[in-house]
Amino acid sequence: MRILFVDDEENILQGLKRSLRDMRDQWDMHFSVGGENGLTEVSKKPFDVVVSDMRMPGMDGLQFLSKVRDLNPSAARFALSGYSEKESLIESTGICHQYLAKPCDLDLLKDKISRTLSLQNALHNDELQKVISQINNLPSSPVLYWKIREELENPEPETKRVAEIISQDASMTAKVLHLVNSAFFGIPRHVPNAEEATKMLGIQRIKRLVLSIEIFAAFDESELFNINIKSLWEHSFATGQLAKDIAIAERSDAVTVDQSMISGILHDIGKLVIATNFPDDCTFSTTVAEDSSSIEKKSQLGDIH
Repeated sequence: MRILFVDDEENILQGLKRSLRDMRDQWDMHFSVGGENGLTEVSKKPFDVVVSDMRMPGMDGLQFLSKVRDLNPSAARFALSGYSEKESLIESTGICHQYLAKPCDLDLLKDKISRTLSLQNALHNDELQKVISQINNLPSSPVLYWKIREELENPEPETKRVAEIISQDASMTAKVLHLVNSAFFGIPRHVPNAEEATKMLGIQRIKRLVLSIEIFAAFDESELFNINIKSLWEHSFATGQLAKDIAIAERSDAVTVDQSMISGILHDIGKLVIATNFPDDCTFSTTVAEDSSSIEKKSQLGDIH
C-alpha cells in the first residue's frame, strides 16, 4: 500500500520516517518536501493515502490536496493542521477525508491510515472507490436544506432549531458528526448526536458550511427520476426513530440510544452516493414510503419488539 507524506519542513518528514520505520513491511512510504514535489510523486504513480500539512508556503495543503483529487482520485486525503487553524480547516471539508491535529499522535496516525486502507480493501469495485473518493458533499433534502438556510439567515438563529433540522437529514448529520469527531477538534470523547455536534461546532461554523462553502446542497430531483427522495428521507428518519425506541425499551444507556438513532438515519446513505453519481443506472424500491408509514405506525403503537 502506497502512502505519501507531504510537509514543507524536511526535519518533520525525517522524524516521521524514523517513527514509522516499523511499518515498512506493510506500507510503501514516500516523503516529499512541499506541494510541488508531492504532485511530482503523485503524477508518477497513484497512492492509496496522501497525508499533507495544511500550512505550507507557495502551494498550501488545500491547494495540493485539491490537485491530488484530480490526479489521483482514488487516494484518501488526510489534512494535518494546527489547532489555531480551525477556521481555515472548515474550508477543506469538501476536499479532505480525515483531519488530524499537529503535533499528531503517532498511534492515532497509524490507526487512521490502517482503517482507511482496510476500508479501501473492502471496496473491490475500483469505479465505486474512485467515485467515493471524489465526493465533495452529500446532497441534502431540498425541504430541509431550505429550512436550515432560512433559520441560519435569521438575525439570531436558534442552535436547537438548527440541530433539529440537521438531525432529520442523513447528509447533514453525517457531515457534522464526521467533522466534530475528527481528531483535529481534540474532543476527548465521541460526540454521538447532531444536537451536541452543532453546539460544539457553533452557529458561525455551521453557517459557513451551509451558506459560504456550500458543503450541504439540495438535490436536483429532476435529475433523479428513478428514486423518490422524499420517501428515502422519510424512511431513514423513521428507521432512526424506531432504532431509538428499541434502545430505550432495552434500557440502553444514553450514548447507545443516540448511536442507535444515528445508525438508523444513516443506514441508507450509500443510496445517496449511488443516486447522485449513477442516476441513470440505479432504481430503488418504490415501497419505501409504505415501509416508512409502517415503521412510524409500529413505533407509535409501541410494537417495537
